[in-house]
Amino acid sequence: MKCYLVPCVAGFIAFNENLDVVDYELFPRRSIISKLLEYEKGLISEEEKIIKRLLKDYGRISIESVHKWKYGKFKGVVLESPNIGGEYLRENLREILKEIGFIEDGEFREFIYEIHKGITLKKLEESLKEQDKLIIQAVNALDDLDDSIGRFVERIREWYSIYFPELDSVKDHEHYVKLIAEHPRREDIIKLKNMPRQSIGAELEEDDIEIIMEFAKAVRSLQLLRRSIEKYIESKMGYLAPNLQDVAGTTLGAKLIAHAGSLKKLAFSPASTIQVMGAEKALFRHLR
Repeated sequence: MKCYLVPCVAGFIAFNENLDVVDYELFPRRSIISKLLEYEKGLISEEEKIIKRLLKDYGRISIESVHKWKYGKFKGVVLESPNIGGEYLRENLREILKEIGFIEDGEFREFIYEIHKGITLKKLEESLKEQDKLIIQAVNALDDLDDSIGRFVERIREWYSIYFPELDSVKDHEHYVKLIAEHPRREDIIKLKNMPRQSIGAELEEDDIEIIMEFAKAVRSLQLLRRSIEKYIESKMGYLAPNLQDVAGTTLGAKLIAHAGSLKKLAFSPASTIQVMGAEKALFRHLR
């Protein structure tokens, strides 16, 4: 004999070949949302229980699923999606849930609405958790890049000033590094910037200039990477926390999330805690 086992918002319902309800394993009302989400990830206890019961009376169980790996340990289980039982249940869900005593008259629509709303909110919450982690890692990477770029810019300024100290008049670090990466010889920069033709810098060999240029290119690539990460954080913040982005700005807002540990923790933090975020050491030194 064959039966059909169908998952639904209430649990698992089995039908015989005449489409009569022969067994069911229902979720506890308070755990429906978590059980449905758990079911999406794999075999759950309620499904395993009813399969074991049905195998005692039926030689074949048709289950609506495409996940073969879930049912490998059960002989007699066949996967059919959709199957006759599933189509019948979907067409008559309200009546069948009333028949088995899961819902009462008049509550079906509200029940379905609450379940779908709960699942959507739960998935959104999980999604935001992942977005939190991405923003936290990105803003921490930005801090690391700032530290590295700061040290490297200081190094290249000292290094290149041996050859062309007059270029120190260019205060913008990005422009300074770009000039050296693209025009390593001072004669080219003098023409480009209309600078005095005489320099008090030392004469360098070709290989000396070449290695400085390679170093400048590496620093330049880090500067461009920093800009890309900044745009990435701006995009993520616009999706995850647009209000925080408007109030605090992209970078500061992202740093507040990173410091709190997540957007949810930041949202539940009192104003007095947010006020001193990032300045705890200075505050405690003052209190001593």
